[in-house]
Amino acid sequence: MDTLNRELVRLADRYIDDSHEDFAELGQRFFEAFGYDRNAGHASAQVLNLQQIALSARRFVDIEDFVKNQMGKRTNKWPLVGDEVLSQLKVLRQESRNISEDRAQQFLVRLHLARGWVNVVVGEYRYRIAHSRMEDSS
Repeated sequence: MDTLNRELVRLADRYIDDSHEDFAELGQRFFEAFGYDRNAGHASAQVLNLQQIALSARRFVDIEDFVKNQMGKRTNKWPLVGDEVLSQLKVLRQESRNISEDRAQQFLVRLHLARGWVNVVVGEYRYRIAHSRMEDSS
């Protein structure tokens, strides 16, 4: 199995850190779109499913396809955030090309970037839930 070399990990991590604010803004929009179950006090399964897909995906395109599939369903709120998600994933794809010219390494960089990205997005989403719960209990 191919592994991502340390220098590329460092470059990808730097990109995630530098882009943290943009990714966190998407997490805020997820909160605005999906909210959370106030009775049970837990996150939307839709948002957690995105995280699970991104963390377990073997191919970057699986993440993009998941988002497109969710957007195509009639009874959900994905259209409110889906285009921005796809736009950020497209930027991650391009950034993997900027980080490495080697196609095999680009593939690994893309997955590394996607995992860092989704952790920021979902982290911000959950942070917004925590704040909302604190406000509800006040």
